[in-house]
Amino acid sequence: MRQVTTRRCIDEVRRSRLRAVPLDDVLELAAADHAADPLLGRTLRRLVTTLPEMQRLVVTLRYQEELGPLEISRIVGMRVNTVKSQLHRALQALRRKLEESHG
Repeated sequence: MRQVTTRRCIDEVRRSRLRAVPLDDVLELAAADHAADPLLGRTLRRLVTTLPEMQRLVVTLRYQEELGPLEISRIVGMRVNTVKSQLHRALQALRRKLEESHG
């Protein structure tokens, strides 16, 4: 069911050429660390929306759905190493953007 939903979402984004989706509509960070600091949680949600589509999807599946790289690769139809690379690049970008916004 998750794979079908993910693929349908990807197809819809490709068809409609949406550039950004409000992260509050699709992602709630469930990590307890972020609950202690609501400002950090809001900042991270905002920064995740600035990621490219595939990186945003991989980060969402990894940290919201708590899926591993193998499960994510099956859902999005990528090789496991590609998923790991996308996740690594996304986390690097988030760290860099967080440092820029918070000094």
